[in-house]
Amino acid sequence: MLSHFLAVAATLFIGSHSVEEAKSITLSSYDRTAKEYKSKNNGNFQPELMKPFMDHIRKGDQVLDLGCGPGLHVKELSKKGIEVCGIDYSPAMIKIAQHQAPKAKFYVMDIQSLSLQTKFNAVWASRSLHHIPREKLNGVLLNINKILTDGGVLYISMKKGTGEGVIADHYYEGVKKFYSYIAEDELVKELDLAGFDVILSEVKAINSSYNPQPHVIVLCKKRPAQNEQVS
Repeated sequence: MLSHFLAVAATLFIGSHSVEEAKSITLSSYDRTAKEYKSKNNGNFQPELMKPFMDHIRKGDQVLDLGCGPGLHVKELSKKGIEVCGIDYSPAMIKIAQHQAPKAKFYVMDIQSLSLQTKFNAVWASRSLHHIPREKLNGVLLNINKILTDGGVLYISMKKGTGEGVIADHYYEGVKKFYSYIAEDELVKELDLAGFDVILSEVKAINSSYNPQPHVIVLCKKRPAQNEQVS
């Protein structure tokens, strides 16, 4: 009985689901709807959302798209002569992305377990980190910090709100996905703790039928190490 209690206590639950169950449900939903996701989102590219990020990127820079989905943003970045790597946990999404941006590098990878040797000048994380449980967010942000070059920039957009759990996505026939909602001040605090200085932050309704929920959008820069600040 005691061993059973300890095993249950060591498992993080979100509502009625464990973290691993929530991750598996979300992955299955994206794999199942990958083609539909591409067809519905390819026409929704909004360059004005990328402009502040692009102002910090130069031709030849190494950029990581964290949770790249079907490769919409990777495709646009590649057009500008930027070296892009896209990762996503969904094999079906990566397969589509490879066709959309054949010159880019892609890997099937869990955001919570980044294993990349490359240092990147910038990381683009559009609508991906709201699938990470709040308890895990700081660890993910610290890992992003590690793979950025000094002064590297990070763009994040996450659904604004409170709470987290597995909910139905009615835009895709009710498939279930895990979402963790966040407030602007909460995300800014998380980034500060992970070693980032905020360049801009705002709450914005993304102009898309798929994203009626306002998003917290933050552009930030990797903070110099303490010894570099002193010198």
